[in-house]
Amino acid sequence: MRTLINLLFVVHCFAFAEAQQVWDDFTTGPLKQITTLKAEKIKIEQPGKNILGGTRYITYNVTENPYQQLFQLTIQKGTLISSTGFGTASSMNITYGGNRERALNMDLSRYKTIKISLKGKTNFARVYLNMWSNGANRAFWRGNRENHLPFQGSINAMGVNSKKVISIPLEQLTAKKATTDSPSAFDIADVDSVLIQFYGFPATGVNYAIDKIWVE
Repeated sequence: MRTLINLLFVVHCFAFAEAQQVWDDFTTGPLKQITTLKAEKIKIEQPGKNILGGTRYITYNVTENPYQQLFQLTIQKGTLISSTGFGTASSMNITYGGNRERALNMDLSRYKTIKISLKGKTNFARVYLNMWSNGANRAFWRGNRENHLPFQGSINAMGVNSKKVISIPLEQLTAKKATTDSPSAFDIADVDSVLIQFYGFPATGVNYAIDKIWVE
């Protein structure tokens, strides 16, 4: 009986692992704290074992800083943390994969939802998703299907470090319209790159942390 129970437990764990694919848990690809008092664009390349495609590419854009407030970006204890000072807005792009030698060639046809776990967000922001397959063939998500509004809102109105998970149904992806020069041939079974965008604009003083990105 114990052998049967152990076998069922192993099968259950295997099935759960198959049902969920972690893209990034931010436990690898360390990032020492980056600080700046000026407007600038920061590009970071971080290889790691627990990262989709083996490398995390971050582009961070900080706007004008009229009050000389400190901006900080770091990865600590499995969490990517962004903190932008009063009067200053920012945006962050996280890219996985790419074209040619960086292509993921990832089959997402058996999955239903991309999920992003945030915690400690204290102001409004927008989250966008873009994916490409076979070159310029793109699909994107800008919000839910009902009103097409981008996700925005505070995790907790009082600024307490609670959690929120953004769910992006793959069925809500919109394929880029075909043109003569760029046919629309996005294939969910052959995704080469993923771009997730976190926009603080137009809000300033946005603080948030990302601790997991996955698909299930």
